[in-house]
Amino acid sequence: MDTKKHRSRSTSRVARFRLKGFAAALVLAGVSVCLPAGASAFAASTGAGATVDTSAVTLLTGLVVPIDPTKRTKAQETAYRDQVSLLEAQGKLTPSMMTQMGLRRLTLPTGPAPATEAPAAVTDEPSASPMSCSVSNPQTSATAISLATPTIVLNGSSQGYEMYANASYTWSSPPEAPSTCVVAVGGVDGFALALDISAINDGVSFWACNYWGLCGSNGYLETNSQYGGGWALQDYATSLLGGAWGPTYSGTLTYAFRFHGGLGCVQAFSKYAHDWNSTSINGFSIGPWSIGVQWSSSSSNWTRSSQAGRYGC
Repeated sequence: MDTKKHRSRSTSRVARFRLKGFAAALVLAGVSVCLPAGASAFAASTGAGATVDTSAVTLLTGLVVPIDPTKRTKAQETAYRDQVSLLEAQGKLTPSMMTQMGLRRLTLPTGPAPATEAPAAVTDEPSASPMSCSVSNPQTSATAISLATPTIVLNGSSQGYEMYANASYTWSSPPEAPSTCVVAVGGVDGFALALDISAINDGVSFWACNYWGLCGSNGYLETNSQYGGGWALQDYATSLLGGAWGPTYSGTLTYAFRFHGGLGCVQAFSKYAHDWNSTSINGFSIGPWSIGVQWSSSSSNWTRSSQAGRYGC
């Protein structure tokens, strides 16, 4: 996830969410997601008298990783962080799932509730839209998107831990196009999270989802620092009926970190950067409690910031 990959794709009627390097599929509570090729499904239910290993957790990919963050390899930590981010994006990071993964929530979520039902899995990938397709409101407005107060979850203890700051956005009135079209809006948008302190950066994950909570990869890691991370993503205009408002209707960025020293006070906030016409983001400047956006043009863009999420303050 830390390599810069920008894929501009367009769709046939509905968007498929492509998870890079993933091939197998799993149905999770009615939502299809893709898993690494060769990954096994969840272990079968244990029979009477079976011993359950409470020191490890089986991820949705079938990978078994230690619950203790100090015992995970770098690859295991990436897989664990990806699952935290995906579950948060889908609204499925429930208390029982958190217990299973050895997590504690340190701030309360304030974002909109997830959809209660999902339709059949989306399987079509964006393809070139007809020339007659046009976006009715590419600029929309900063009030047309809501940014949830970032949540912070902790895995481990003061003897060894990992913290995950989760930032999420959801469109209420995204750019729209006719139901037969899926059209890229301007250049890439951006979504970033910043802490108020310098931390040990252990990686960034991002998932984009449509209206029904079907999620996948989109865009690339634009900025990665000791203060936070910023993601570049291509947004699309379509309709709710034709494409569930596109593959970037909502999204979640997860920043994994540890303190320099013991556990302490930390605050986090997020910012979404939207553009249209020929404007695109060129990057972020992320510092303590600050997120700056560099644009390719001074026009056709806006930003919106979230409230702060706090731990130990």
